[in-house]
Amino acid sequence: MSLILGNELPDRAMNYLQVGRLVIMATVDEQGRPDTAPISWVTAIDRSTIRLAVSPQVSTYKNVLGNNNVMLALIGGAMTLSIKGRATVLSSGMEEVPFPMAMIEVAVEEVKDDSIIGRGAEGEPVRWEDRRRSVSDIRVANALRSAASLDGLATELAAQPSYDD
Repeated sequence: MSLILGNELPDRAMNYLQVGRLVIMATVDEQGRPDTAPISWVTAIDRSTIRLAVSPQVSTYKNVLGNNNVMLALIGGAMTLSIKGRATVLSSGMEEVPFPMAMIEVAVEEVKDDSIIGRGAEGEPVRWEDRRRSVSDIRVANALRSAASLDGLATELAAQPSYDD
């Protein structure tokens, strides 16, 4: 349950997106599968443009050449944002950097606030920070571990008598 903020970076993202801040970038590989990578050389140029540096040897670079659909995840600085965009390789090298680094530019298409994780009993939004007040991570982890697997559930269903006869 996310909240679409529009197609421009809000102030908090502009402040966060400076070189040295870690973001997760998702690209699409040649088989159409998602591929993620941590990126720390990233800068917001303006509210609709983000530039980042990556090695031309990594899958992120190669994936952008084949499919320009990308997503950046910003988790930190009191925010959880996802940024959809279209990536373009501006250069395969950067003269100012003493080792091979490519420059990629992302045109922002959509920004969404992922801090809303659902709705409460009264329909009010529940944010990530609210969850700790209502349930512990250990309690959720225990519930995940104790749930029957799909394989186990399929075996249980197959063992039940059929009512078609």
